[in-house]
Amino acid sequence: MAKILIIGDSVSAMIQQRGLVGQEAGHQIFWLSTPKANLPNVTAFGLSTRIPFYSYLEQLLSPFILKSIVKRVQPDIIHIHFARVGVLTLLSLSLLRYHPLVITTMGGDILSDQSYRGFHTHSTRMLLEQADCITSKSDFLDAALAKIGHYQSKIRRIRWGVDLEQFTPDRKTQYLREKWGISENDLVFFDPRAAQPLYNKHVILTAFAHYLARDNPNAILLISEMNAIPTYIAQLRQQANKLGITKNIRFVGKITHSTMPDYYALADITLSIPSSDGLPQSIYEALASGSFLIVGDLPQYTGVIEDGITAKIVPIHDANAIATALSWIVAHPDKRIKAAQVGRAYVQKYANKQTQNQLVNDIYADLLCQNTKIG
Repeated sequence: MAKILIIGDSVSAMIQQRGLVGQEAGHQIFWLSTPKANLPNVTAFGLSTRIPFYSYLEQLLSPFILKSIVKRVQPDIIHIHFARVGVLTLLSLSLLRYHPLVITTMGGDILSDQSYRGFHTHSTRMLLEQADCITSKSDFLDAALAKIGHYQSKIRRIRWGVDLEQFTPDRKTQYLREKWGISENDLVFFDPRAAQPLYNKHVILTAFAHYLARDNPNAILLISEMNAIPTYIAQLRQQANKLGITKNIRFVGKITHSTMPDYYALADITLSIPSSDGLPQSIYEALASGSFLIVGDLPQYTGVIEDGITAKIVPIHDANAIATALSWIVAHPDKRIKAAQVGRAYVQKYANKQTQNQLVNDIYADLLCQNTKIG
Protein backbone atom coordinates (compact mmCIF):
# COMPACT_ATOMS: atom_id res chain seq x y z
CA MET A 1 0.00 0.00 0.00
CA ALA A 2 1.37 3.40 -1.02
CA LYS A 3 0.72 6.85 0.43
CA ILE A 4 -0.66 9.25 -2.18
CA LEU A 5 -0.93 12.98 -1.50
CA ILE A 6 -3.67 14.64 -3.53
CA ILE A 7 -3.58 18.40 -4.15
CA GLY A 8 -6.87 19.61 -5.59
CA ASP A 9 -10.24 21.21 -4.98
CA SER A 10 -11.94 19.07 -2.35
CA VAL A 11 -15.27 20.86 -2.95
CA SER A 12 -15.50 19.66 -6.56
CA ALA A 13 -17.38 16.35 -6.78
CA MET A 14 -15.46 15.51 -9.94
CA ILE A 15 -12.04 15.99 -8.32
CA GLN A 16 -13.21 14.18 -5.20
CA GLN A 17 -13.95 11.10 -7.26
CA ARG A 18 -10.66 11.29 -9.12
CA GLY A 19 -8.60 11.83 -6.01
CA LEU A 20 -10.05 8.74 -4.36
CA VAL A 21 -9.27 6.38 -7.24
CA GLY A 22 -6.13 5.12 -5.51
CA GLN A 23 -8.24 3.67 -2.72
CA GLU A 24 -9.48 1.02 -5.17
CA ALA A 25 -5.92 -0.33 -5.30
CA GLY A 26 -5.57 -0.20 -1.51
CA HIS A 27 -3.53 3.01 -1.38
CA GLN A 28 -3.81 5.46 1.52
CA ILE A 29 -5.01 8.92 0.46
CA PHE A 30 -3.88 12.21 1.97
CA TRP A 31 -5.35 15.49 0.74
CA LEU A 32 -4.21 19.10 0.75
CA SER A 33 -6.90 21.67 -0.05
CA THR A 34 -8.77 24.67 1.28
CA PRO A 35 -11.25 23.96 2.68
CA LYS A 36 -10.03 20.66 4.10
CA ALA A 37 -11.36 17.58 2.38
CA ASN A 38 -14.17 15.83 4.23
CA LEU A 39 -13.94 12.46 2.54
CA PRO A 40 -14.09 8.84 3.72
CA ASN A 41 -10.80 7.33 4.88
CA VAL A 42 -8.81 10.42 3.89
CA THR A 43 -6.33 12.30 6.05
CA ALA A 44 -6.96 15.96 5.21
CA PHE A 45 -4.76 19.04 5.50
CA GLY A 46 -5.42 22.68 4.73
CA LEU A 47 -6.79 25.90 6.11
CA SER A 48 -10.35 26.39 7.27
CA THR A 49 -12.46 28.88 5.34
CA ARG A 50 -13.53 30.24 8.74
CA ILE A 51 -10.09 31.77 9.21
CA PRO A 52 -10.09 35.50 8.30
CA PHE A 53 -8.37 36.17 4.95
CA TYR A 54 -7.86 32.44 4.50
CA SER A 55 -7.31 32.72 0.73
CA TYR A 56 -4.40 35.11 1.21
CA LEU A 57 -2.98 33.01 4.01
CA GLU A 58 -3.26 29.92 1.82
CA GLN A 59 -1.20 31.54 -0.91
CA LEU A 60 1.45 32.70 1.52
CA LEU A 61 1.64 29.59 3.65
CA SER A 62 1.03 26.77 1.15
CA PRO A 63 4.71 26.08 0.39
CA PHE A 64 5.45 25.77 4.10
CA ILE A 65 2.31 23.72 4.77
CA LEU A 66 3.21 21.40 1.92
CA LYS A 67 6.77 20.99 3.13
CA SER A 68 5.50 20.13 6.60
CA ILE A 69 2.98 17.61 5.22
CA VAL A 70 5.55 15.90 3.03
CA LYS A 71 7.96 15.62 5.96
CA ARG A 72 5.22 14.19 8.17
CA VAL A 73 3.48 11.87 5.69
CA GLN A 74 6.39 10.97 3.41
CA PRO A 75 4.07 10.32 0.45
CA ASP A 76 5.11 7.86 -2.21
CA ILE A 77 3.34 9.91 -4.92
CA ILE A 78 2.05 13.47 -5.17
CA HIS A 79 -0.86 13.92 -7.58
CA ILE A 80 -2.03 17.43 -8.50
CA HIS A 81 -5.45 17.78 -10.12
CA PHE A 82 -5.51 20.93 -12.30
CA ALA A 83 -2.12 22.24 -13.34
CA ARG A 84 -2.88 25.79 -12.24
CA VAL A 85 -3.22 25.17 -8.54
CA GLY A 86 -4.70 27.95 -6.44
CA VAL A 87 -1.48 29.13 -4.87
CA LEU A 88 1.49 31.27 -5.82
CA THR A 89 4.55 30.19 -7.78
CA LEU A 90 6.22 29.34 -4.47
CA LEU A 91 4.13 26.17 -4.38
CA SER A 92 5.63 25.11 -7.70
CA LEU A 93 9.09 25.78 -6.37
CA SER A 94 8.44 23.75 -3.25
CA LEU A 95 7.33 20.78 -5.36
CA LEU A 96 10.52 20.67 -7.37
CA ARG A 97 12.26 18.42 -4.89
CA TYR A 98 9.51 15.76 -4.80
CA HIS A 99 9.10 12.70 -7.05
CA PRO A 100 7.16 10.98 -8.40
CA LEU A 101 4.80 13.80 -9.33
CA VAL A 102 1.61 13.33 -11.36
CA ILE A 103 -0.23 16.28 -12.93
CA THR A 104 -3.78 15.91 -14.23
CA THR A 105 -4.60 18.62 -16.76
CA MET A 106 -8.24 19.66 -17.13
CA GLY A 107 -8.21 21.91 -20.17
CA GLY A 108 -8.71 25.39 -18.84
CA ASP A 109 -5.42 25.18 -16.95
CA ILE A 110 -3.38 24.78 -20.15
CA LEU A 111 -5.44 26.74 -22.70
CA SER A 112 -4.32 30.30 -23.39
CA ASP A 113 -7.88 31.55 -23.88
CA GLN A 114 -8.77 30.39 -20.38
CA SER A 115 -6.37 30.15 -17.40
CA TYR A 116 -2.98 29.65 -19.03
CA ARG A 117 -1.96 33.27 -19.39
CA GLY A 118 -0.22 36.06 -17.54
CA PHE A 119 1.25 35.25 -14.15
CA HIS A 120 0.06 31.64 -14.18
CA THR A 121 2.03 30.55 -17.25
CA HIS A 122 5.28 30.44 -15.27
CA SER A 123 4.05 28.32 -12.36
CA THR A 124 2.05 26.00 -14.61
CA ARG A 125 5.02 25.43 -16.89
CA MET A 126 7.25 24.69 -13.89
CA LEU A 127 4.81 22.06 -12.64
CA LEU A 128 4.62 20.42 -16.05
CA GLU A 129 8.40 20.43 -16.42
CA GLN A 130 8.81 18.71 -13.07
CA ALA A 131 6.04 16.15 -13.52
CA ASP A 132 6.93 12.50 -13.98
CA CYS A 133 3.53 11.85 -15.56
CA ILE A 134 0.91 14.16 -17.12
CA THR A 135 -2.58 12.85 -17.72
CA SER A 136 -4.47 14.25 -20.71
CA LYS A 137 -7.97 13.47 -21.97
CA SER A 138 -7.55 14.03 -25.71
CA ASP A 139 -5.34 14.69 -28.71
CA PHE A 140 -6.42 18.32 -28.55
CA LEU A 141 -5.07 18.70 -25.01
CA ASP A 142 -1.89 16.87 -26.04
CA ALA A 143 -1.41 19.58 -28.69
CA ALA A 144 -2.05 22.29 -26.09
CA LEU A 145 0.64 20.76 -23.89
CA ALA A 146 3.03 20.64 -26.87
CA LYS A 147 2.69 24.41 -27.23
CA ILE A 148 3.95 24.79 -23.66
CA GLY A 149 6.82 22.31 -23.70
CA HIS A 150 8.16 18.93 -24.80
CA TYR A 151 6.09 16.60 -22.67
CA GLN A 152 5.08 13.85 -25.09
CA SER A 153 7.04 11.15 -23.28
CA LYS A 154 5.23 11.97 -20.02
CA ILE A 155 1.66 12.03 -21.31
CA ARG A 156 -0.74 9.22 -20.48
CA ARG A 157 -4.27 9.12 -21.88
CA ILE A 158 -6.82 9.19 -19.06
CA ARG A 159 -10.40 10.11 -19.95
CA TRP A 160 -11.61 9.46 -16.37
CA GLY A 161 -14.97 8.46 -17.76
CA VAL A 162 -18.42 8.09 -16.25
CA ASP A 163 -20.17 5.55 -14.07
CA LEU A 164 -22.33 3.63 -16.53
CA GLU A 165 -24.49 2.26 -13.74
CA GLN A 166 -25.45 5.82 -12.77
CA PHE A 167 -25.54 7.58 -16.14
CA THR A 168 -28.13 5.53 -17.95
CA PRO A 169 -31.28 6.34 -19.96
CA ASP A 170 -33.67 4.30 -17.80
CA ARG A 171 -33.52 6.30 -14.57
CA LYS A 172 -36.72 7.34 -12.81
CA THR A 173 -37.28 11.02 -13.55
CA GLN A 174 -40.95 11.58 -12.79
CA TYR A 175 -40.06 13.45 -9.60
CA LEU A 176 -38.15 16.01 -11.66
CA ARG A 177 -41.13 16.51 -13.96
CA GLU A 178 -43.30 17.14 -10.94
CA LYS A 179 -40.73 19.40 -9.29
CA TRP A 180 -40.29 21.62 -12.33
CA GLY A 181 -43.81 21.44 -13.77
CA ILE A 182 -42.91 19.47 -16.89
CA SER A 183 -45.65 17.46 -18.56
CA GLU A 184 -45.16 14.14 -20.32
CA ASN A 185 -45.78 15.88 -23.66
CA ASP A 186 -43.04 18.46 -23.15
CA LEU A 187 -39.71 18.07 -24.85
CA VAL A 188 -36.89 18.73 -22.41
CA PHE A 189 -33.74 20.64 -23.33
CA PHE A 190 -30.91 20.83 -20.79
CA ASP A 191 -27.93 23.15 -20.40
CA PRO A 192 -25.72 21.56 -17.68
CA ARG A 193 -22.71 23.89 -17.87
CA ALA A 194 -21.56 26.57 -15.44
CA ALA A 195 -23.63 29.76 -15.23
CA GLN A 196 -20.89 32.03 -16.55
CA PRO A 197 -20.55 34.05 -19.78
CA LEU A 198 -17.94 31.61 -21.16
CA TYR A 199 -20.72 29.04 -21.58
CA ASN A 200 -22.98 31.29 -23.68
CA LYS A 201 -26.25 30.58 -21.95
CA HIS A 202 -27.50 33.92 -23.25
CA VAL A 203 -27.01 32.64 -26.81
CA ILE A 204 -28.85 29.43 -25.95
CA LEU A 205 -31.77 31.46 -24.57
CA THR A 206 -32.04 33.42 -27.81
CA ALA A 207 -31.85 30.25 -29.89
CA PHE A 208 -34.49 28.58 -27.74
CA ALA A 209 -36.80 31.58 -28.21
CA HIS A 210 -36.37 31.32 -31.98
CA TYR A 211 -37.17 27.62 -31.83
CA LEU A 212 -40.30 28.16 -29.74
CA ALA A 213 -41.54 30.88 -32.08
CA ARG A 214 -41.43 28.74 -35.19
CA ASP A 215 -41.82 25.16 -34.02
CA ASN A 216 -42.90 23.71 -30.71
CA PRO A 217 -44.27 25.67 -27.74
CA ASN A 218 -44.37 22.42 -25.73
CA ALA A 219 -40.71 22.53 -24.80
CA ILE A 220 -38.87 23.28 -21.57
CA LEU A 221 -35.27 24.45 -21.17
CA LEU A 222 -33.52 23.55 -17.92
CA ILE A 223 -30.61 25.85 -17.06
CA SER A 224 -28.02 24.77 -14.50
CA GLU A 225 -26.77 27.43 -12.09
CA MET A 226 -23.57 25.62 -11.21
CA ASN A 227 -20.69 27.95 -10.25
CA ALA A 228 -23.00 30.83 -11.00
CA ILE A 229 -21.99 34.45 -11.33
CA PRO A 230 -25.01 36.17 -9.73
CA THR A 231 -25.00 39.12 -12.12
CA TYR A 232 -25.00 36.75 -15.10
CA ILE A 233 -27.93 34.76 -13.73
CA ALA A 234 -29.83 38.01 -13.20
CA GLN A 235 -29.05 38.97 -16.79
CA LEU A 236 -30.36 35.62 -18.04
CA ARG A 237 -33.60 35.98 -16.09
CA GLN A 238 -34.13 39.45 -17.51
CA GLN A 239 -33.38 38.16 -21.00
CA ALA A 240 -35.90 35.31 -20.67
CA ASN A 241 -38.53 37.78 -19.51
CA LYS A 242 -37.78 40.16 -22.38
CA LEU A 243 -37.98 37.28 -24.89
CA GLY A 244 -41.32 36.24 -23.41
CA ILE A 245 -40.25 32.67 -22.70
CA THR A 246 -40.20 32.56 -18.90
CA LYS A 247 -42.93 29.90 -18.79
CA ASN A 248 -40.66 27.62 -20.83
CA ILE A 249 -37.51 28.20 -18.75
CA ARG A 250 -36.51 26.52 -15.51
CA PHE A 251 -33.50 27.81 -13.61
CA VAL A 252 -32.73 24.65 -11.66
CA GLY A 253 -30.06 25.89 -9.27
CA LYS A 254 -26.87 24.01 -8.48
CA ILE A 255 -27.52 20.38 -9.32
CA THR A 256 -26.01 17.89 -6.89
CA HIS A 257 -23.72 15.22 -8.28
CA SER A 258 -26.11 12.47 -7.19
CA THR A 259 -29.06 13.92 -9.13
CA MET A 260 -27.16 14.92 -12.26
CA PRO A 261 -27.75 11.51 -13.94
CA ASP A 262 -31.50 12.06 -13.56
CA TYR A 263 -31.34 15.39 -15.38
CA TYR A 264 -29.49 13.84 -18.31
CA ALA A 265 -31.94 10.94 -18.45
CA LEU A 266 -34.82 13.43 -18.46
CA ALA A 267 -33.29 15.56 -21.23
CA ASP A 268 -34.19 14.78 -24.81
CA ILE A 269 -31.46 17.19 -25.91
CA THR A 270 -28.38 18.53 -24.09
CA LEU A 271 -26.85 21.84 -25.17
CA SER A 272 -23.24 22.80 -24.53
CA ILE A 273 -21.89 25.78 -26.46
CA PRO A 274 -18.95 27.36 -24.59
CA SER A 275 -16.53 29.68 -26.34
CA SER A 276 -13.65 27.50 -25.15
CA ASP A 277 -13.50 24.08 -23.54
CA GLY A 278 -11.37 21.12 -22.62
CA LEU A 279 -13.13 17.80 -23.05
CA PRO A 280 -15.88 18.04 -20.43
CA GLN A 281 -17.39 15.09 -18.64
CA SER A 282 -20.79 16.49 -19.65
CA ILE A 283 -20.17 15.19 -23.19
CA TYR A 284 -19.67 11.63 -21.93
CA GLU A 285 -22.50 11.94 -19.42
CA ALA A 286 -25.01 12.98 -22.08
CA LEU A 287 -23.87 10.23 -24.46
CA ALA A 288 -24.14 7.58 -21.75
CA SER A 289 -27.61 8.81 -20.79
CA GLY A 290 -29.07 8.78 -24.29
CA SER A 291 -29.43 12.55 -24.56
CA PHE A 292 -28.73 14.01 -28.01
CA LEU A 293 -26.07 16.74 -28.04
CA ILE A 294 -26.08 20.21 -29.57
CA VAL A 295 -22.48 21.44 -29.29
CA GLY A 296 -20.33 24.28 -30.56
CA ASP A 297 -17.89 23.82 -33.41
CA LEU A 298 -14.77 23.47 -31.26
CA PRO A 299 -11.91 21.17 -32.32
CA GLN A 300 -11.80 19.82 -28.76
CA TYR A 301 -14.66 17.44 -29.53
CA THR A 302 -13.15 15.88 -32.64
CA GLY A 303 -13.26 12.10 -32.51
CA VAL A 304 -15.74 11.97 -29.65
CA ILE A 305 -18.97 13.09 -31.28
CA GLU A 306 -20.21 12.65 -34.85
CA ASP A 307 -22.15 15.42 -36.53
CA GLY A 308 -25.63 14.20 -37.41
CA ILE A 309 -25.08 10.91 -35.56
CA THR A 310 -24.61 11.63 -31.85
CA ALA A 311 -24.70 15.43 -32.06
CA LYS A 312 -25.33 18.50 -34.17
CA ILE A 313 -22.33 20.77 -34.38
CA VAL A 314 -23.23 24.45 -34.62
CA PRO A 315 -21.49 27.84 -34.85
CA ILE A 316 -21.07 28.96 -31.26
CA HIS A 317 -22.53 32.46 -31.45
CA ASP A 318 -25.15 31.84 -34.15
CA ALA A 319 -28.52 31.63 -32.39
CA ASN A 320 -30.37 31.00 -35.66
CA ALA A 321 -28.14 28.06 -36.52
CA ILE A 322 -28.64 26.61 -33.04
CA ALA A 323 -32.41 27.01 -33.36
CA THR A 324 -32.29 25.26 -36.73
CA ALA A 325 -30.35 22.39 -35.18
CA LEU A 326 -32.99 22.08 -32.46
CA SER A 327 -35.74 21.97 -35.07
CA TRP A 328 -33.86 19.35 -37.08
CA ILE A 329 -33.30 16.91 -34.24
CA VAL A 330 -36.82 17.34 -32.84
CA ALA A 331 -38.17 16.53 -36.31
CA HIS A 332 -36.09 13.32 -36.42
CA PRO A 333 -36.89 11.20 -33.34
CA ASP A 334 -35.34 8.21 -35.10
CA LYS A 335 -32.02 10.05 -35.05
CA ARG A 336 -32.31 10.51 -31.29
CA ILE A 337 -32.98 6.81 -30.78
CA LYS A 338 -29.97 5.85 -32.90
CA ALA A 339 -27.78 8.45 -31.17
CA ALA A 340 -28.66 7.00 -27.77
CA GLN A 341 -27.40 3.58 -28.89
CA VAL A 342 -24.25 4.80 -30.62
CA GLY A 343 -23.35 7.28 -27.88
CA ARG A 344 -23.63 4.80 -25.05
CA ALA A 345 -21.59 2.23 -26.98
CA TYR A 346 -18.85 4.85 -27.44
CA VAL A 347 -18.73 5.61 -23.72
CA GLN A 348 -18.66 1.92 -22.86
CA LYS A 349 -15.62 1.50 -25.10
CA TYR A 350 -13.65 4.67 -24.42
CA ALA A 351 -14.90 6.37 -21.24
CA ASN A 352 -15.99 3.68 -18.82
CA LYS A 353 -15.10 4.93 -15.35
CA GLN A 354 -14.16 1.46 -14.12
CA THR A 355 -11.66 0.96 -16.93
CA GLN A 356 -10.26 4.47 -16.63
CA ASN A 357 -9.76 4.10 -12.88
CA GLN A 358 -7.72 0.99 -13.51
CA LEU A 359 -5.52 2.95 -15.92
CA VAL A 360 -4.86 5.53 -13.19
CA ASN A 361 -3.88 2.83 -10.72
CA ASP A 362 -1.63 1.33 -13.41
CA ILE A 363 0.17 4.69 -13.57
CA TYR A 364 0.62 4.66 -9.81
CA ALA A 365 1.96 1.11 -9.95
CA ASP A 366 4.43 1.97 -12.72
CA LEU A 367 5.73 5.04 -10.88
CA LEU A 368 6.08 3.15 -7.62
CA CYS A 369 7.97 0.38 -9.40
CA GLN A 370 10.31 2.88 -11.09
CA ASN A 371 10.88 4.70 -7.82
CA THR A 372 11.74 1.45 -6.06
CA LYS A 373 14.28 0.56 -8.73
CA ILE A 374 15.86 4.01 -8.52
CA GLY A 375 15.94 3.82 -4.71
